[in-house]
This record gives sequence, C-alpha cells and structure tokens, in this order.
Amino acid sequence: MDQLELDFGMVALSDYDEDGFMQIQTDAPGIDGSEGTQPAEALLPTGYYSRPLDPDKGPDGKLGLGSPVIVITYGDKRYAIPLGDPRDVIEGKVPKLKKGGRMLAGGAGEHRSFVMIDGEDPGKTKKSGSIMISAAYSKGGKKKSLGLSFNVRDEGSEDISLLHGDGARVTLDKNGTSIFAANGKSYVEVGADGNVLAGKTKVQGSLAVGQLEAAQALVKGPELVALLTKLIGIITPIVGVSGTGAPAQALTAELAALLTQHIKAT
Repeated sequence: MDQLELDFGMVALSDYDEDGFMQIQTDAPGIDGSEGTQPAEALLPTGYYSRPLDPDKGPDGKLGLGSPVIVITYGDKRYAIPLGDPRDVIEGKVPKLKKGGRMLAGGAGEHRSFVMIDGEDPGKTKKSGSIMISAAYSKGGKKKSLGLSFNVRDEGSEDISLLHGDGARVTLDKNGTSIFAANGKSYVEVGADGNVLAGKTKVQGSLAVGQLEAAQALVKGPELVALLTKLIGIITPIVGVSGTGAPAQALTAELAALLTQHIKAT
C-alpha cells in the first residue's frame, strides 16, 4: 500500500497547468545536479486562492528567501501546500496580530494590502472584533493607504470609516455622517440635530430652502439694483437733489449693500 510522505521545501516557481490548476515547483536537487523538481498541484482551503511570489535570487542565481511549502507525496502523485512568506515578516510588510486576531494579506512590491480582524486588547479595556481593510500604495516616495474600518473598540462609540491616502474621509457613527475633504476645512455633517455644510459650495440645479410648499422665488440682486437705479434716476429730476429730493438721491449709496457676498444664484 502506498504511504503518505510529507516533506518541507521552498517555492521555486508557481504557474498554471493547461487545465487551469495552480502548480508549484519546489526547490530541490535535480537528477543532473540542477535545482528544481516537476511541478506539484497546489492544495488550498475551500474558497481560498493564493499564489506565492517567486523567491529572491542572488547575482549568482542562487535562491534566497521564499515561501516555504509542505510537499505531500502519495505514490507517484505530488501535492504542495504553500505557507506564509517570511519576507513579509522580516521586512515588516504586514502588521502584527493580537491574540485571537486574523488577517488576509497579499500583494507584491514595496507594500502589502490586508484585511484584518482585531484580536484581544492586551489592556482588557477595548473590545475585540474590529475589521480593517487597507490597500497600500506609494505616492511621492511615501507609503499611503486606502482604508475601510469597522470599529467596535469603544462600546457606545462604534463607527465606520472610509479613508483616502491623501486625507479625505467619510465617517458614520451614532451621531450621524460626516464627509471631510483632505484639507479638513471643507466638510458636510449630517446629524439628528441638523446639518452642517462648511467651505465654498456650488449647487448645480434647483434649490429650495425652508418649507417646500411655501417656497417662493427670490429677487435677483443685480436686476434689483438696476431697477432701483433707474427709479432713482427718474425720481431725482422730478423732486430735485435738495429738500424733498434728498431722500431719493441718498438711496444711491445703499444700492451696493443689496448684493450678497457669499451667496450667488441664477
């Protein structure tokens, strides 16, 4: 009867066979003194798919660090189960987990993206189970991340946050929803006590303020100024610029004050 044999190796190469199954070639001495073996079919947990990176290579072509792999041999069949990549840990590309935490991390290049479930707080003061999704990238020589977090650390202050690497964010908590621009100066807050809109604002389309059923058209400033200027011009010659005509002429100085400084509309 064939015996099941287990061994450790290192991933030398991964690709797909003609049927679309992932296969892994392990680093092992070859028959003629070369390195490498015939590819073995990769085994992964149900619903989970992972393809390891190729190992580092020195100037002489020798393999350096790479993903370890468990090799299973059963008769003339070989299978491979890839394990964690030590380079992620040595180079600090993935965060450390707390007890009970879980993480799915991957990517290539300078950074790793990850999905992490927070574990037990060492100080026993925070709740566990928060979820963080982080997509890392480089911009201007600096590491940045697009983040989505579901925070349950503080009881009664749970929130959901969506964060851009340049600083813009959206937060949903028990008080409402807030949307902040990267500079932090322009924002929208929607809460039970009302709404706050800060920063320069443009509205394209119709806008009704107050009770919709009672809403009426507003007077346009420039047109009103033009009308009053024309009216003053008509009245002044009739009543004169002194005596009873003085009040009409004095209205001219008040025309500029009719125009708003921070609200414009069509």
